[in-house]
Amino acid sequence: MAEHPVIVVDRAARTANGVKLLVELAEILQAPVVDQASRMNFPRTHYLNRPPSVIGQADVIIGLELSDYWGTVNSWIDNGGEDGSGRP
Repeated sequence: MAEHPVIVVDRAARTANGVKLLVELAEILQAPVVDQASRMNFPRTHYLNRPPSVIGQADVIIGLELSDYWGTVNSWIDNGGEDGSGRP
């Protein structure tokens, strides 16, 4: 079971109801949400709205309609390099 889930959204919500359902999902999971701002996906004032740096702390990442899931996830993973870049 995930202890630190993170939701990353790009173009997920198309309607006001979509935003409402995304907020409900985040609250049920108590998962921080990183909104990449391609659409109005998640309220900026919501307590679960977080900056992209939270992705590096996640043990599970839920990506909703990301244009570049791999790039989003790998931009924030510490691959073991001294500087976090994966390079020695």
